[in-house]
Amino acid sequence: MKVEQAMHAEPQERLDERRDLESSGLDQAADVSDRVKLETDHGAPSNDRSVSDEVQGLSGVELRWIRAHHAFERLKGKIATTPTLRHFDPNRPATVVVYASDWVISAALMQEYDRIYYPINFISRTLKPNEINYDVVKKEMLALLRVLDLNYNLLVGQPIRILTRYSTLARLFKSAGLRGRLGQWAALLSPWTLEIVKCSKGEDEILGTLAASITPDPRSTKL
Repeated sequence: MKVEQAMHAEPQERLDERRDLESSGLDQAADVSDRVKLETDHGAPSNDRSVSDEVQGLSGVELRWIRAHHAFERLKGKIATTPTLRHFDPNRPATVVVYASDWVISAALMQEYDRIYYPINFISRTLKPNEINYDVVKKEMLALLRVLDLNYNLLVGQPIRILTRYSTLARLFKSAGLRGRLGQWAALLSPWTLEIVKCSKGEDEILGTLAASITPDPRSTKL
């Protein structure tokens, strides 16, 4: 008799567990519906689908996966609206961002539209063995010389704003009596009208990402 009761009790426990899971899923769906409705009532921008589409089919789905789905949808929207390359406009001021790492120099030529910098082109290369031990200012000067050389026809005669991570580069241009390699580079840059500005946080992040994707010279890891 006790064995028969145990056999009947096990399915009943499973039924109770299933009801609990279904109830939990409905509560989570209702929670999402309430939060989305609250955002809509307060005038929050709606970048995703409608509330009914969001809530439909959420029964039995854990809240963390719902949040992950929303985050993924927002990420797709961000990627779709990322500024794309534009053609150079000679009537707009030019801005160059320079970036240097242990083994790479990078630069981006950009122009501003509606207070947003749009890239014209990106330039980067790995450093030569004799350049790896340069300090960061010399590496940034290499990046600046390279972007001016490759975009000479676009930039000649134009005032150019240079964004750099370090204020040392600006002080270097004001120094008198530069010798050696720095003196040669200063002579090459003398015909240009340059404004050196220390960039704010985030303005050079894309160049850092590009530089990180470049495979370093194996010899650089030994220095």
